[in-house]
Amino acid sequence: MAIAQLSGEITSKDVATFHRIERDLDTHCRRSFPRIEISLDSDGGDVRSAIAIGRLARKWFSVTAVLGNNHCYSACVLTLAGGVRRIAVGEIGIHRPYTMTALPSQTLQEAQSNYKRISNNVQRYLSEMNMPPMLFETMMAVDSTTIRVLSGSETQAFGLNGSDAAIEDYFETKAARAMGLSKPDYLSRLARIRQTCQSLPLSEQTTCVEGIMSGQRQ
Repeated sequence: MAIAQLSGEITSKDVATFHRIERDLDTHCRRSFPRIEISLDSDGGDVRSAIAIGRLARKWFSVTAVLGNNHCYSACVLTLAGGVRRIAVGEIGIHRPYTMTALPSQTLQEAQSNYKRISNNVQRYLSEMNMPPMLFETMMAVDSTTIRVLSGSETQAFGLNGSDAAIEDYFETKAARAMGLSKPDYLSRLARIRQTCQSLPLSEQTTCVEGIMSGQRQ
C-alpha cells in the first residue's frame, strides 16, 4: 500500500498534489487495493480543499489515519472522514467551518449567504461520507476561534475511528456472494472467526480462518 502525507495547512496546492498522486497510481498501481493510506497531521485549512481530498480518499477506497503524536484539527477532520477506514490515534479537534477570505465590498447579506453555502457544503459532504448527523451538529456548536478536542469515545461515536458501515456492508455482500454463502451465514462465520481465531498464535490464524469460512471448522 502506498502512503501519502498531508501535513501543515491544507490548501488547493495539496489538492493538485493528490491529483498527481492519482495519475501516478493509475499508471503504476492499477490493481492494488486499497491503493493508498493518507497520513494526516494538520491544524486544518481550506474547507473546499479538505473536502476535495476527502472525496479522492473515498474514490481510492483509502485508509485515512492520524497516528502517534500527529493531530487532525478543523478542516483536516473533513479529509479524515473521507477514508473507508479511519484510524484516530492522535488528537482529533473540531469547530464550525469559517470562510477563508472576505471581500472589502462584501455586504452582510452576501457574507451570510456565503457562510450558509459553506456550512451546507460541509453538511452534505459529511452525509455523503455516511457520517452521523451529530458530528456536524457538534461542529456547529463550537466557536471557530477554539478547538474542541474529542475524547476517544466521541471519536468513535462520530465515526472518525473505525470502518465506514456502508462500505463495510458492500464488501461483506461481495465476499458472501463470491463464496456462495447467504449474507447471514457469511456474517455468522465472520463473527466466529473474530471470536475464535484472533486469540490464536499468528501461525495458526490463517488455518483457523480458512477452516471456518469453508465450513470445515465449527
